[in-house]
Amino acid sequence: MSETKRSVGPVTVAAGGGSVVGYAAATVIVWILAQLGVDAAEIEDAIAVLLTVAGTVLGGWLVKPGGGKRAVE
Repeated sequence: MSETKRSVGPVTVAAGGGSVVGYAAATVIVWILAQLGVDAAEIEDAIAVLLTVAGTVLGGWLVKPGGGKRAVE
């Protein structure tokens, strides 16, 4: 078997970070709605999925493939 070096690239790292930020934002939004007296239990999962996907796409889009530098300067 030949050994190949495998590594996680900067786009993958940025996409992962974006998904974490998106899920954290969803958690904060649901908490704020609960503090305002709104029962957000029914839409909690939908908000989490939408913001997680948005964070993943945005995080992956901001990094140039291979370069590891932000596309927006």
